[in-house]
Amino acid sequence: MKGTLRTLREFPGYDVGAGPLNAALGNVIVDIRELVVGATYYRVTYSDPGLTMIGVQPLVYIGTNPCGESNGTELEYYFQDTVSYTWGGEGQVFPHSDAEVQGLLDLPGVHAACAEAVERWTVSGQPKLIPAKR
Repeated sequence: MKGTLRTLREFPGYDVGAGPLNAALGNVIVDIRELVVGATYYRVTYSDPGLTMIGVQPLVYIGTNPCGESNGTELEYYFQDTVSYTWGGEGQVFPHSDAEVQGLLDLPGVHAACAEAVERWTVSGQPKLIPAKR
């Protein structure tokens, strides 16, 4: 997957449900049944296989199928980027399936993910990204 960011769920062998995030702070993975419209949730991504270079994308939950659209197969959960949401304008809206929502974190989860990334970064000798060959 050269050149793409991946979430924790996308790394082979990593079980989010049994992972240290849940062990450290309880259930910090977002529970679909507890989504609150207007609340901010976070997608955590990593740029490297060692999970040391973390990216955090805040998303505001705006509801299920807010425009009345549906793909007919499963409920979709919609999130909007925080900048356009707070400015009251149209912005990027991201539909999520059940599985994708379960990959989002709350703020304590982001804190735990950052702390774990720092620990992995320190243990692995403070690695640096290598630019992709063009």
